[in-house]
Amino acid sequence: MSTDESANTPRTNPYLVQPDKEPKFYSRRALKEDPVEYLDTIWMLSEGDNARSQLYIRYGLLGPAKAWYLDLSRDIRSNWETFQQQFLEEYDRERNLCPEDIVALKQDEMPIKEYVKHATKLNSQCPANQQQELARQFLAGITDGELIRRAQSQIADLSHF
Repeated sequence: MSTDESANTPRTNPYLVQPDKEPKFYSRRALKEDPVEYLDTIWMLSEGDNARSQLYIRYGLLGPAKAWYLDLSRDIRSNWETFQQQFLEEYDRERNLCPEDIVALKQDEMPIKEYVKHATKLNSQCPANQQQELARQFLAGITDGELIRRAQSQIADLSHF
C-alpha cells in the first residue's frame, strides 16, 4: 500500500465510544440507579480493557457523578479496580448509608431489641463522619415510654453532680 493510499484509508479506533449512546449514571437517588449494574455494564462494553472503560466512564457520568469523578486523582481514575472501589463506596446504597436513612431511624412500633439491632446494622454501613449523627437520631427515635422514663430518672439522679 502506498503512502497516498494509507492516508486515505480510515483508521479504526478501538476505543471509539459514542457519548450519546453510552450508559449514563447521574447519582440521583430518585432515578434508582444501580451502581453495581452500571459498573458491570461498563466493564462488559469495554471488554475488560482499562483504557476503554475509562472512556465509557468519562462520557457516562453526568451531573453530580461527573463532578465527583473529576475531583478524583488521576491515579484513581486511571485504574479500574481502584476507581470501582471508590465509586461503590460513594454510590452503592447497600454499602453506604445516606442521610435520609439516618433521619428515618425511629423505633415506632418496633420492640427495643429489634430497634437496637436495626440501628446496629445501619451503624455498620455508616461512614465514620456520620456515626455521631446516627447515634443522636437513634436516641431521638426511641419511642419506648418506659425506657425513656428510666433514662430521664437516671439523668435526674445525676443532676446533683
